[in-house]
Amino acid sequence: MAKKNHSHAPETKKKPGAGAVFGSVILFIVTLLLSVLLMLSTSLHLMLKNHAPSHALSEIALSQIQIDGQSFGSWFYTCYLWNAEGLNPAYGESVVAHPEFRAFFQNHLSDIEHYYLKETDDIPELSADALFDLMQNGNGIADDLKQQTGITLNDTHREAFLYNAEEDVADWNAAIAGNSFTRGMLRFLCSLPGVITVGVLTGVIFLLWLFLAIAGGWRKGRMLTGSGCAIAIPNLLVLLGCGVMLLLVSALDCIPRLSFAKTALPVLTQPFLWGSGIVALCGMILASIGICANSIVKSKRHSPIPAQPTDPAQPVFSEFPAEPVVPAAPAVPETPIEPIISAAPESLAEPMATPTAAPVQTAVFCPHCGAKLNADDKFCGSCGGTLL
Repeated sequence: MAKKNHSHAPETKKKPGAGAVFGSVILFIVTLLLSVLLMLSTSLHLMLKNHAPSHALSEIALSQIQIDGQSFGSWFYTCYLWNAEGLNPAYGESVVAHPEFRAFFQNHLSDIEHYYLKETDDIPELSADALFDLMQNGNGIADDLKQQTGITLNDTHREAFLYNAEEDVADWNAAIAGNSFTRGMLRFLCSLPGVITVGVLTGVIFLLWLFLAIAGGWRKGRMLTGSGCAIAIPNLLVLLGCGVMLLLVSALDCIPRLSFAKTALPVLTQPFLWGSGIVALCGMILASIGICANSIVKSKRHSPIPAQPTDPAQPVFSEFPAEPVVPAAPAVPETPIEPIISAAPESLAEPMATPTAAPVQTAVFCPHCGAKLNADDKFCGSCGGTLL
C-alpha cells in the first residue's frame, strides 16, 4: 500500500486588513483618553487627600503676588476699596499681608477639599460679608490694621466693599459649584472609587484590544507597544512639564511673576508627579514587552532553519511542501553509431562474373488431379500419382 505524504504546508500569516488597522487606531485613541483621565483622577485625589491647595497657600506670601503689573494689595484696593472714603492702597497692602487674611482663604480651600472628596455634602461658598467682618471685627486683624493705618472701618466702607465684590464673589461660588453634572463628575473622579473605576476601564480596554489581536491574528507585539505608548506618552509629557516648571521657578527663578510660589509650587506639583509617574510606568512596561516581542519575531523570521536528522524507517514530516518528483526517463544504452557506408563485402572485392542466361522453365501439372508440380517431382504431392 502506498504511503501518504504527511508533509504540511507552511502556515502563512495574513496581513491585517483595513478593519484591523481602523480598530487599532480607535482603541489607541480610547486608551490615550483613558490614560489622561486616569492621570487626572489620580493626581486630583492625591492633591485633595494631602490638602495640597490649602497647604500651598500657607507657603505663599500674598503681598509678593503681582497682578496686572501691580502688587496684590494695590489690586485689592483698586478692585474692592477704591470708592470707600478714607481708604488708600496702603490699607490694601496691610490687609493682604496679614496672616488672618490668608487663613480665611485657607479655611475656604479646606472646605472645598472636603467637599470634592465627598467628606461633606455642603457646597462651600465664599461670602463678601464674612470677609469684611474679618477686616472690621476679626480677632487680631482689626486691631493690627487700626494700628498700622489708623483707619477704622464703618458701615459706609461695608456698603462700598459689598457693592464692588458682589459680582466677583458670585462668579467664584458658581465656578466652585458648577452645574450638577460637572460637580458630580469632579466629585466622582477626585474620590478613591473614581480612581479605581477609571483604572478598571483602562484595563478593560487593554484586554479587549488584546482579545481582538489574538482572535483576528493581529501582531501581538505591535498591539502591546501601541497600548503601552498610548498610556505612557501623555503621562510622560505631564511629568516632563512638571519637572521643567519646577526647574524654572524653584531652582533657576527664571519667571519673576511666579517667584512668590517658589516654596508652594513643589507642594502643588507633587501629586501630579506621583500620578503621572505611576501611570507612565505601567505604560512603559507594556511598551517594553511589545518591543521585545517584536524583536524576537523578527530574529526568528530572518534566522535560517537548521536541517533535522531523519530516520529512514519513519516518514519525513517537512515544514515546507515537498516539490513534485518527476520520474527520470529510462536510461538508453549507448550503442556505437555504424557508418552508413560500411566496408564492402568480400564478394564485391572479387572481379564480377559475367551473368549467364537461366533456362526458362514451364509449369508442370499433375495428369491425375491437375495440381501444380515442380519440374523435378516424380510423385504428385496432392493425389500421390506417379508422374511418367
